[in-house]
Amino acid sequence: MRGMWFLFTQVDQLWLSVVLLVPAMFFASFPMPTSTASILVLTPNQFRAQISSIFLLISSLVGLGIGTTLVALLTDKVFQNPLLVGHSISIIGAFATVCTIVLLKTGCQHFQKSMQVEHAESPLKS
Repeated sequence: MRGMWFLFTQVDQLWLSVVLLVPAMFFASFPMPTSTASILVLTPNQFRAQISSIFLLISSLVGLGIGTTLVALLTDKVFQNPLLVGHSISIIGAFATVCTIVLLKTGCQHFQKSMQVEHAESPLKS
């Protein structure tokens, strides 16, 4: 069931929907502290507040603004039936999951390279 959270709108029983959704909601907050910390590790002291605020602004705009708008557009323009909003949520959720995996893989590779450069240039080598 792990990784299939977006199917919570496709099941008929409430208990099964909750079983699919609860782990997703529990783990949903995990990336925020680590991503914020990783950005701050590579950012110079003078720019940490600005970079942190830009990161939070963009993640909020994308998550809250684009995600909900895509669900509404898919429901209104493609399905043309408000009763099929669950299908729209599942489709956008699956698409967002695939995008997240691709972005995470790419971002981790770049972060690892940046950390290697940072440690190579650090005057405090161990």
